[in-house]
Amino acid sequence: MAVGIATRSSRGHRTICLPIAEEAYSQIVNDPAEFRRAIDDCFRRMPELFPADFANGYRLKDDRMSAKQEIPIRRVRLKDGTAYSIRPSFLMPYLSARTAEVEGPLFLRKFGVPFWALARVFGNDPMFWYRLECGLGRFSVVGTTVRHAELPAHLLADEHHQQLDGAKVFRLMRPGRCLPIDAHFGAWCRQRG
Repeated sequence: MAVGIATRSSRGHRTICLPIAEEAYSQIVNDPAEFRRAIDDCFRRMPELFPADFANGYRLKDDRMSAKQEIPIRRVRLKDGTAYSIRPSFLMPYLSARTAEVEGPLFLRKFGVPFWALARVFGNDPMFWYRLECGLGRFSVVGTTVRHAELPAHLLADEHHQQLDGAKVFRLMRPGRCLPIDAHFGAWCRQRG
């Protein structure tokens, strides 16, 4: 089994994000038996989304109402005593927004649309959009679960282009290392553009 990706912040908060649609979540969140059945089903289908000790057993701990999204959030307690919040995937991390509401504006950020323009068109203030974008980078790529990754067999290295004193420089990126490319190869690359 893969290592679980249940997120844990430095303060000890733990979250398990599960792919549950908003309609289904609203039907099961207030029914403990149905909620447990949904968690068990997700665990059977996608055990990599759960912490390693989840297989040892859990119990429903409590629930609370999210002040930001006005939606109930349930927690579970594992046999070892650690508690995890169950966050449905239709909510952004930290319950900052619903994914359907921010998908378009965050897509526009890819093309450099400024935060003030997003605020004017989609509402909220520019800092809301800035914080939301920054929040996407809080999670470690190393701990991210990839279910069906198909990497090319020949992909052992890549090059990284960056500017150094106004000149384009190349760095060879290998798994776990960044090595400078020798001067002859670098000159050849500069000639080729």
